[in-house]
Amino acid sequence: MNLFLRNLLGWMTLAFASDSGQGEPNVYPTLADGVTATASAAGWTLGTIVEVVPASTITQDGLLKAVVVDTVSLDDDYELVVYTGAAASEVEIARVKFSGADDRIIAIGKRFDANDRISVALACKSTNARTANISVNYVEVT
Repeated sequence: MNLFLRNLLGWMTLAFASDSGQGEPNVYPTLADGVTATASAAGWTLGTIVEVVPASTITQDGLLKAVVVDTVSLDDDYELVVYTGAAASEVEIARVKFSGADDRIIAIGKRFDANDRISVALACKSTNARTANISVNYVEVT
């Protein structure tokens, strides 16, 4: 599927959030670059887990609609793991694969609790450490 269609599907997922009785779509970090995740230099090995949303930042229960991946360092095959929970006790809530160096929106659709910390880890096929900037799109639910 080409980049245009991937982005269109991602944005359609976000657009329907308000129609389903949920709050307005939000992005974190907002008005800033995404958080840089770095893959391990060993092929298909997750890099260090990095915090995208600090604990107590989103104060209502939420629905993680999508992960936004931008500024990928080089064309490669990637795997991104999304976690909730405190540092050193994260719980995996989603795992997605993508290829290329283009920006993308990856639909997730997972609930999280108020005040949860959201973090990610990145792996790539290459034996060189690659990076990607990560943001999240979410809606608050009541």
